[in-house]
Amino acid sequence: MIYDTNLNAPSVTKRKISLNSFLTKGSISSDEMLSNPGDVALLFNFDCLDGTLKSGIGLKEYLNNGKSITLNEGVTPLKLYYYKRFDATLKKYSDRIVVYGSDKRLYYITLGKDTGFKLITGLIFSTPPIAINYNFSDEDVLILSFKNEGLYVLNDTTLKKVDTAPKISSMCIHSERLFATTSGDGTALWFSDDFNPTNWSVSLDEAGYIELPDERGELLKVVSFLDYVFVFRSYGISRIYAYGDQTEFSVDNLFNNVGKIYANTVTECGGYIIFLTSSGFYRFNGIDTVKILPFYDRFLKGVNNDDAKGVFYNGKLYLNLNMKFNSKIENVVLIYDLESKVPYIAKGLKIDDLELVSGEDYNVYAISNGKLSLIDNSGKRFLKPLKKIWESGETDFSIETDKKKLDKIRITTSEDIAIYVIVDGKTYIYNVSGGTSILKLNLYGSIFKFKIISYTKNPKILKPSFFFSYIKESLW
Repeated sequence: MIYDTNLNAPSVTKRKISLNSFLTKGSISSDEMLSNPGDVALLFNFDCLDGTLKSGIGLKEYLNNGKSITLNEGVTPLKLYYYKRFDATLKKYSDRIVVYGSDKRLYYITLGKDTGFKLITGLIFSTPPIAINYNFSDEDVLILSFKNEGLYVLNDTTLKKVDTAPKISSMCIHSERLFATTSGDGTALWFSDDFNPTNWSVSLDEAGYIELPDERGELLKVVSFLDYVFVFRSYGISRIYAYGDQTEFSVDNLFNNVGKIYANTVTECGGYIIFLTSSGFYRFNGIDTVKILPFYDRFLKGVNNDDAKGVFYNGKLYLNLNMKFNSKIENVVLIYDLESKVPYIAKGLKIDDLELVSGEDYNVYAISNGKLSLIDNSGKRFLKPLKKIWESGETDFSIETDKKKLDKIRITTSEDIAIYVIVDGKTYIYNVSGGTSILKLNLYGSIFKFKIISYTKNPKILKPSFFFSYIKESLW
């Protein structure tokens, strides 16, 4: 008897899978099961805008001639305000940072000049103010409103109270008037006399107010945007046409079922306004409201963000807020590039407040650990590098069989990193030195997950490649 020895043994297939980038446009996903290993599940302190992983933002202390800028002994800055001021004597801008200190007083420094804060006034203010720059009678002033103490005008170092003003909780400049929402009266939008933010006498040719009593709730934030005044309310947005004679003012209510709006997150970002609500992030174009960044919704559930605040700088939104990770609420900064729509989270900066300085020293300033600081791209908090994490979602790499072998990973990095490979729930850790490395793994499994961690200040990590072998019939 003759036997056929040519058995139909299953053939081993080999496959190489490379990431095109660490995060393609809009590819952030909330799915638990992902087929593309480039879809990110978590991203902290890595900026992947150009397709590589590199350092995100950091903080450096603001120094003058190498020296720290301090308040009076035992006093720490709590809130920041930018005072844009032209010095008529010197014929140049003399920009200032005004701070509200822990002693409930106001101080200022002149950027690039002062080695310490100077007291503006001996007055004590029970709560931090809101503030806005205004050119009043050809002089640059800073208008400040305190919840309990009323409205003040700061001209150079002189602070004067406006006794007739309402208790303003939010304000903007539109058509040379100051428009304002008020504390204690949640439905009235006030406006000053034109060209005079200190005149609040109610009459047809001076100041006045508009009642907005409806289900959209309290008036929280007022902004001048695209030729209208927009009022962001507890649960909606109202639009006011407010040019010329006040008898011509008109109001439209825009239906926006977006959840509770956090007032200080309302940030003008070029042709949009972006804001945060209890249900997530939204983009507003003056007519329609669109939900964005749904990936972050799961980190916002049950988190209060009444103190969250945003600024727009160099085409990016910087939003200081709280998020919940593993049941722990932490302070983070969301950085969102408006052109590419690629976001990431900076964690560990511990920022108490931030403010955009839009004068000659164009930058984002912050308070952290009681220090006046600057946002930079160092990937460090002061002198300590931040922990940087990129984590993929779970993936089967779209390989048909349930079982496959991850033979190796090839990756290029400028500095030392750690790579975590999670196979069917089991974790393997590999330390990788700077340069191009090939990790020989020989790990068998069905579902894979990857994590890259850096503790250095300036890593740059190029896209990795994954090498698999498998049998389609799953015969192992």
